[in-house]
Amino acid sequence: MASKSASTVTAVTVDLLMLYKKYHHTIMADNSLDFSYHEKIAKDLDVEIHFLCPLHCMETRKK
Repeated sequence: MASKSASTVTAVTVDLLMLYKKYHHTIMADNSLDFSYHEKIAKDLDVEIHFLCPLHCMETRKK
């Protein structure tokens, strides 16, 4: 992928996963700006998008 802009990441993600659409129900994404168009990915692939919890968040849950 030449560019890592949100629009490029969205287009590539949808293109690659469209072939496997019936096998995907959820996608885990990091909190970077690359996934700014997560709503389009969710709509096009009919999946739920979940975002990773930052490490400090996970540490506070253990207590």
